[in-house]
Formats: sequence, structure tokens, C-alpha cells
Amino acid sequence: MKQQKIIKTLQDAIGYHQAKDFIKAEKLYKKVLVAENKNYDALRHLGILRLDQNLFSEAKNLFEKSIRSNNKLPHAYNNLGQYYFFTGDFPLALKNFYNCLDCDPSYWPAINNLGKFFLEVQDRDKALHFAELAYMGNQNDLEAKKTYAQALILNEKYIESIDLLKQIIGSHKDLGAYNIIQDLYKDLGSLDLSLDFCKQALKIDSLDPLSIYNISYFKNYDYENPELAEDIVKKLEKKQIIESMNKKDLSALYFGLYRIFERKKEYKQAFKYVSQANKLLDSTFSRDICTEYQYLEELKKHFNPKFIKEYSKFGSSSKRPIFIIGMPRSGTTLIEQILSSHSNIYGAGELTYMSRVLDIGSYNENGLSVDRVSKIKKWFEKSDIEKMSNQYIKSVEEIDNITDFTTDKLPHNFILLGFIKILFPYSKIIYCNRNPMDNCYSIYRIFFNAKHYYFYDQKSLAQYYNFHKELMYFWKNDCMIDMYNLKHEALIENPKKEIENVLKYCEIPWEEDCLNFHKNKRRVKTASNIQVRQPIYKDSLMAWKKYEKELSILKDTLELS
Repeated sequence: MKQQKIIKTLQDAIGYHQAKDFIKAEKLYKKVLVAENKNYDALRHLGILRLDQNLFSEAKNLFEKSIRSNNKLPHAYNNLGQYYFFTGDFPLALKNFYNCLDCDPSYWPAINNLGKFFLEVQDRDKALHFAELAYMGNQNDLEAKKTYAQALILNEKYIESIDLLKQIIGSHKDLGAYNIIQDLYKDLGSLDLSLDFCKQALKIDSLDPLSIYNISYFKNYDYENPELAEDIVKKLEKKQIIESMNKKDLSALYFGLYRIFERKKEYKQAFKYVSQANKLLDSTFSRDICTEYQYLEELKKHFNPKFIKEYSKFGSSSKRPIFIIGMPRSGTTLIEQILSSHSNIYGAGELTYMSRVLDIGSYNENGLSVDRVSKIKKWFEKSDIEKMSNQYIKSVEEIDNITDFTTDKLPHNFILLGFIKILFPYSKIIYCNRNPMDNCYSIYRIFFNAKHYYFYDQKSLAQYYNFHKELMYFWKNDCMIDMYNLKHEALIENPKKEIENVLKYCEIPWEEDCLNFHKNKRRVKTASNIQVRQPIYKDSLMAWKKYEKELSILKDTLELS
């Protein structure tokens, strides 16, 4: 194949790829590689296609081959950085993005990806810095505009972000911008505006996965379009439509269908789609619960009441942090919404600061967390503890320094309780828990925008829940860590009494506004963002019962513990 023909074939392949015709794109990329097996662009674009298909190991191999074919060009380093970013290896992602900039300091896609990277780890300043650099360097680029809009959101510059997103939508009708503004308005409690942008997006693409997922939360839309679910199912009967979607997008669409069918009380159809959604996401992860128990055993080797007491004297004297922990969907968002309605408490949401200052993950991915804890004596001495606690408080006070108390409701901080009580011996800890089946079913039915290895399979979800109970038993009974045990059902049944008890534990005086939490206008970024805009209701109690037969694996595995 002549060079001119190779260039034309590659251009056609990229065109098909952009149009999401993955089959034709793959065929043409491979055709180029038959003619020229070390073609830099064909290797890396086929790698990008594999990323889009969630075929991560193939993508990695192709990017590495591309770099070997020419290690002076920036593009493949950036692509390899994206691979590591998607698969959660943040240190290698960062290394490759910076390798890319070593080749070309002005390569804006890598600068933009650094903006996305720091968005993910919630580094407000760096996210805004790199996102703004990418945007200013290439103001016509859609990805740079969207990353900058998200960085503005992270920095609570909502009006500027909304203005930019509306500009993007007005000029480009970009579905990604629609999805961002849908989520933002939903998080801020502007539900009518969120619904309106869902409708607009579905006029452009009636199968846009995130718009379908978002619109599935709005009960009033059922009356406007009672045949929505059936229309979507009919369109999905075309095989090529499903093949053009990556697994994450298709799962989002299936989660949306589940929610719509459940409201129609068509439970068989509802479970069919929630099951398919979970299977799709589960197929993108590899996991072994034994690795998490290795994490638990390593923590047991080092933490005990004597160790915590001895090292906590180096910790902060600050009483600012209130840590709200537990399994996801255990009621953490509700109690934070309640507490943040108090005039002297700021609800900071799900902060990743604690795991960042400790450099420990929520899961024992690739054995990294066990390795880190096993070397605790090398990095957790007096000066380290002082530095880490100061760094955490500094990050929190950049968000809010007006109130005296700040809630950090990252549920997975339950892994780090021993560290937390050393860094902040005067902090308060609220452990949220609820009926195990209700909790696990609530997890199983949610599309998480985060990498939770164990949540998309009934058996592994139950195993992880059991692991969490064992770890919490260790912290409470073996390490004697003081915490408030908040039962979700007790809060639902007697909210005033439970709220009074929580405030008393936190040594904060009662305020009536805590009972009117649903009027709180703060941004809520979790899957419970619509529920907490309503007064307390009991619909979620024993909600799993209507799927008792279908959830038998979950139930049996939980009961084994």
C-alpha cells in the first residue's frame, strides 16, 4: 500500500471511529497495520478504539508499541496516561502525562488531561490551573471547554460554569455539555432545569445514555412520556446500536431503564435491566475479596489502642472534622444534609483528602494498600503526622473557614479510621449503617461514577459488605475507637430524637433548621441528591423485598457471615 493510500485509509478509519462505527474503524486500522506494522498513528488510534471498548490490556499494549515505534512524539504518552487514568493507576498516569509534556510542553490534550486528573483527585487549584491553560491555549476545543467548566464547578464558580456550558450547547449541541449541566442543576436542587436539559439532549440523540439515566430520576416525566422505556427498548433491538456503545454508556442506559420500569411496577423487566447493567460493569473489573482481607490483616498488625493513643499525641488539636463513614448508600448523604443545615457546620461532601495525605487507596488494588501499611514505620512518625494533619486541615479550610465544623462524608474512610483517630484525636466519627439487604440492594441499583470493584455482582457485593462489618468490628471493639452508631432505620422512624443525639455526640447545640434539611440549597453530588431535597420518607425501607427471589445470591451470601 502506497503512503498516500495509507494516509487516506487512516483518515477514513478515524472518521468511522468518531462516528462510533467501531467495526469499520477497526477493519481499516488493521488494514493500515498489515501494510505498515509499526505505523505510529494506526497503533495508537487502534489503542484509543480499544479504550472506547473497555479492552484495557489491548489498549495498553498498542500504546506501548506506538511509543516504541517513535518515542519522541507526545501523542502516545498522552494516550498511555489516559489508559492508566481509566484503570486507576494514578502515579503512572501522571508520569505519562508529564512525559508527554517533556516531548511537547504545549501539547494541549495532555495539559487538558492533567486538568481532568486533578479534577478526579479533587485538587481544586491544580485542576483549575491546567484546565484554564488548556482552555486559553485552545478556546475552540470542546474537551478543553468542558474540562474548564468542570474545574469551575469544583471551585464552586457555578455561574461561570453554567454560562460556559450554555455557550458550548448553543454552539455545538454537545451531549457531554448537556450531561454536565444536567448533573450540576440536579446537584444544586434545580430539578426543573435539570429535567429541561435532559429533554433537550434527548431531542438530539434519543439514546444518549446519561440523559436517559438522569431523566429516569424524574417521576413527573413518566406522565409526559409514558412509552419512554418501550421506545428505548425498541431502538436497542438494532444490534449495531448496542455494538456502538461502550460498556459504561450502555450500563448507564440500562440503569435508567431499570428505574423507569420499576416506577411502572414492571418488576420483571426492571430487574432484567439492572442485572444487565451490573453484568456489563462487572466485566470491566477484576477483583478478589481475599486481597481486602489481606488489607484487614495488615491493619490488625499495626493498630491497637496503645498504638493509637501513643501516636495521637502528635495529631492535630482541631475539632473541625466530622467524619461520616459507612458503606455507600447507608444514609451518609442524608445525615450530612441534616448536619449541614446547622449554621455552624459546613457539608463538604465526599472528600478524597484523607486518602491523598496518607497515600492509601480505598481498596487494596494490586496489593498497593497492604504494601503501604506494611511500611508504616517509615512514613508515619511525629513529623509525618503533624504534616499530614496540617495538610488535611489546610485543604478543608480552603473550602470553608467560616463555620467551626466541616463534615467529610466519604463513606470509604471507614478503611482509615485508625489513621483518622491519630491525625485527629478530637474529631467526631458518625458510622452510618442500615439493614444489610436494603443497603446492598440500594448499591446494586445505582450507576456509580467511581471505580467500585465489588458492587456489580451479588456475591462479591455481599462479600464486601461482610468485610466492611468485620473491619468496623475491629475498629470499634479491638481498637476502642469512639464513634456514633447511626442506624438509618432509627433516623427514619424518629428523626428529631436521632438528630438531637448526633448533635449531642458532636457537642454542637440544637438548631431547628436541622429538621428542615430538605430546604438546604447546598450542592449535593451523590446519588441521593434528589432524595435529600424531600422530607424524610420510608419508601426505601425493605425495598429489596419485591426482588427477594432475584436477590437470593446476595441474601444467602450475607447470611453466611
